[in-house]
Amino acid sequence: LQVVPLSGPTDHTYPSEAPVKIKGKVRKAMADQLITVGKRRLTDRFGRPAPRDLLLVEQAIRTRLGLTN
Repeated sequence: LQVVPLSGPTDHTYPSEAPVKIKGKVRKAMADQLITVGKRRLTDRFGRPAPRDLLLVEQAIRTRLGLTN
């Protein structure tokens, strides 16, 4: 599985980062730190971002991988 780490605060975001709201808090999804982990390592679900936030994360990943138009 590919995982995008989350961080905070969101005072400033770079093109490869996206603000996402999880459990009422705004955090940064850092596509520049995309990692691969095994399913067994994922024990607890931290939360699920809204569809709009997922689109922002997808755009940040595309930017990081150079897949933007």
